[in-house]
Amino acid sequence: MSARLRAIVENAPDAIAVFDGNGTISLWNRRAELVFGFNREAMVGRRFQSAVTSSVELFERELLALACSRDELSCAKLEMVAHHADGRTFPMEAAMTLIGDEGGTREFCIFMHDITVRRSDEQALRAAYDELEGTISERTSELVSANERLNSEIAERTLAQEALLQSQEQLRELVEHQERIREDERKRIAREIHDELGQHLLVLRIDVSLLKNPRKNAAQIDEKVDAILEQIDTTMKSVRAIINNLRPAVLDLGLVASLEWQARDFQRRNRIACDFSAEDDNLDVDDARATVLFRVLQEALTNVVRHARASEVKVELYSEGMNLMLKVADNGVGMPKARNRKAKSFGLAGIRERIAMLGGEFVIDTGEAGTKLIFAIPLYGMPADAESAMACAPRDSA
Repeated sequence: MSARLRAIVENAPDAIAVFDGNGTISLWNRRAELVFGFNREAMVGRRFQSAVTSSVELFERELLALACSRDELSCAKLEMVAHHADGRTFPMEAAMTLIGDEGGTREFCIFMHDITVRRSDEQALRAAYDELEGTISERTSELVSANERLNSEIAERTLAQEALLQSQEQLRELVEHQERIREDERKRIAREIHDELGQHLLVLRIDVSLLKNPRKNAAQIDEKVDAILEQIDTTMKSVRAIINNLRPAVLDLGLVASLEWQARDFQRRNRIACDFSAEDDNLDVDDARATVLFRVLQEALTNVVRHARASEVKVELYSEGMNLMLKVADNGVGMPKARNRKAKSFGLAGIRERIAMLGGEFVIDTGEAGTKLIFAIPLYGMPADAESAMACAPRDSA
């Protein structure tokens, strides 16, 4: 080897070794001494695969492939585990090439450098990448969960808004319905006053005016007085009927008595068996609760006649905890959903409104056969202005 070439090899930045086809080292440059910790004298004459690396099989396979190659510029690149003089191992990257074939002796040159730092950087980069992947996965999972929660909240708010709009629409329709009922009640009362009281008073006036006739004898006067008294009795009955429609006098007898009377009257008028039972015959409640339960039972029994086609109704009044309970059950055709969605049907809505004004609840238990209505109102306490609202609330119709 020329002096110039030897100088290049000695001062190369890579560790360089030259060996024959068996791996016997003939050249070991200065950089190789620094990288591996073995001096030149200790390495020349030793086999590369036993002194430098533990990747013996890989080295010898690449060496054989290179020796058999017909490409003059062929080069084998490989990564091996290298040995240091102090006993440690480190990763090594190498490039091996055939440099001479004279007199049947082949020589190979290998360029080597320590890639410990690069491997460390790669591991750090891989760890950072894995950490980043984990962070991204975690953040993605959090975002997905947050998005699901947001979608769920949006769906809930949408449903709540739709329910609110529907409730407002139902309330508006119910108010309109109640206003129409009030107006109908005013017309009915005015008609009854005109047809009943007005006619009776007119007849009384005529009869009284006839008494002034001086040609009437005592017998005729007595007969006319009897007719006038009979007309007065009829007028008083009409007045009581009008008053009873506005507020049933039976309510003055107490809640239990009024509900029992209503059950008997329902059975008498409709020929439908109606059984009433009360847990406490002496139950005492305020007028607002008594009025509401009386009107609620009235509406429930009206619905039985109109829709249930029932032959028997059972009415129960009892207390449960701090609530007063009224249960109305019939053995009729029930209220399947298809029939229970009749448009502009405000009877049940009116019942629910009356119960709600007292802070109570209303449950319907029904199906293809039979219907059970369960009303619950607090025994004590009442929302502000509820009593006055009860007094103004008209009778509903389904």
